[in-house]
Amino acid sequence: MTLSEIPTNELIAELEKRRARLTAVLGNEPLRDDVDRVLSAVCRVYGIHREALVQQSRVLVRVLPRWMAMTLFRELGWSCVETANALGVHHTTVIYGLKQSRKFEEQSADFRRRLAAAREAAQIDVSADSAAQIP
Repeated sequence: MTLSEIPTNELIAELEKRRARLTAVLGNEPLRDDVDRVLSAVCRVYGIHREALVQQSRVLVRVLPRWMAMTLFRELGWSCVETANALGVHHTTVIYGLKQSRKFEEQSADFRRRLAAAREAAQIDVSADSAAQIP
């Protein structure tokens, strides 16, 4: 279905829903607090500045902290789209980052240690009941 085939009222309703959700992500104080908590924790654990975390770079020393932030947002119950909006990336980048983060968590003791430290710093509980499913 192309854009011109969608009835105008349905299109407007969908755009309004998306605008409301984006406003909630960007303008909602608790969600903004989540962003600050997660990004600050990851930056502290890796010893980097926030700008380095959100800049577009494919260098592993920049990507690993970003993947970790994606994991922490997911554990807070955020969707891939919400996480993408917070980090300024495409939602498919978040999906890939979550998969890579899971691989690194399984294979790297250093990554597991840093992830645990970031969870503690961000005060994220990952008990079986509260952990969100990662794709």
